[in-house]
Amino acid sequence: MKNLSTRSNPMIMIGLIVAMILLIGAIVISATRPASSDKVVHLAAGEWAPYVGESLPDNGVAAAIVELVFKQMGYQTQLQFMPWTLVQNRAEQSQTNRQIRGIFPYIHSQQREGQFYFSDGIIDITYGVFYHVSNTPEAKLITQHQDLKQFSIITLQGYKYAQEIQQYLPQFTCDQKDTMQGLEALEQNLTSVIISFNDFSDELVAVVLSGPQTGQLGGNNDKLFKLSINPAQLSDKLTWTGTQNIVVYGLGTRFNSTDFSNKIDEYQLIMTSQTAQLLDLKHVKHSCITDDEASALVNLAYLSKPKVMIEAIQVAENILSSSLPELAPYIQRSSYSKPVPHRMMFPKNNPNNLGLRDQFNLRLNELRSNQQAYDKLVRTTVNKIQLSTAVSLVATSGNTLVNAGVFDQQMQTCQFDPPVFFPNGSKASVRQWSSVFLRAKQDGSRPYVLARILNGPLAGSPNLYCFAPEAIKLQ
Repeated sequence: MKNLSTRSNPMIMIGLIVAMILLIGAIVISATRPASSDKVVHLAAGEWAPYVGESLPDNGVAAAIVELVFKQMGYQTQLQFMPWTLVQNRAEQSQTNRQIRGIFPYIHSQQREGQFYFSDGIIDITYGVFYHVSNTPEAKLITQHQDLKQFSIITLQGYKYAQEIQQYLPQFTCDQKDTMQGLEALEQNLTSVIISFNDFSDELVAVVLSGPQTGQLGGNNDKLFKLSINPAQLSDKLTWTGTQNIVVYGLGTRFNSTDFSNKIDEYQLIMTSQTAQLLDLKHVKHSCITDDEASALVNLAYLSKPKVMIEAIQVAENILSSSLPELAPYIQRSSYSKPVPHRMMFPKNNPNNLGLRDQFNLRLNELRSNQQAYDKLVRTTVNKIQLSTAVSLVATSGNTLVNAGVFDQQMQTCQFDPPVFFPNGSKASVRQWSSVFLRAKQDGSRPYVLARILNGPLAGSPNLYCFAPEAIKLQ
């Protein structure tokens, strides 16, 4: 047989060259082509800065961790944002790899465990107890979770709380829409009342208000008051076409029909679903619908106690400084805090998600076992987020350094002796704005800007520093 070498057969040489060109072309096309759908993982979350957010650098701290873990698994992430009320519902219905495979960051709960596989902790988020200094000054003394029994916790839609806190909540809660509304509710300090078309029996009232659930929640020993209101006396904001009187129940505060009708926006209205069906509630700002009369009475007793709110510290402080600056000086935090692991949830409706969860945990634990690398990732992302909204510090009166004081958290005062100095142009993250910058009455009660330093020798210090308004320059 002849030796068909490339020298003796030019056609073979040409064929090899063509094959090589085609091979190189295929490699180039493969390198530039987007990853296949099997290597793209679809995730979902809502807005919860600084941990996750569509406009945040790296989509937030938790998102940066999640993206890195999936990258090490060989996946690209596609993160879509939607209201938190939709995130979990959409994920529960996802059955294929082209649908949502993971949502984050969530607290573990037995209720969620029926629909989701939980990852190990992505990030530990520290929660604090927030209160209004005028409405609930006694909340300053909260130092342990047992103290929460004396207060009603303003709850938020879609939130689950650590078990040590969950025990102080009714089985059915009257939730606020989001963190911003929760913080505003601390200031509004609404009086809660029940409205009904029926008189509650004395036996029901006695059983519920002195029963075990109300007692476990801290109870309320105030006397129950009842007011009967003719529909003709009702405000236009609460209307119905019937002729039957509306019965209003309250605890601890007497009120009359005129006061209630004219100031209905100052009340939290609790009612059963049966009552709600007969009322026009579209103009009512604050309503809460319960399953039955017993649940309504439990919530009345609970919500009539002094109010606090539990939220991730950085989340609440971010909203106070950026969205509610006029309220920020009046919302304080007690010394009680609790770090809670937050996780990825993988829908059980997709049979492939159990293996994906296991792979995720493996890579996540590898990352978290290198504490230095993990901390650097978190610190870098936090710094990016803070710098994106930072202010610059400007030296005044011909000085080369910016003069500042240290804010005393306990005394709520600025200490300028000894003074602290920062280089001109330093970056800072504002925690509270001076009254000079706000539309609030210029009473001089907030003459300084309170901020944390983001660069230089004191970067990362937990201290708040006090700056004169003229030392602040927006980017």
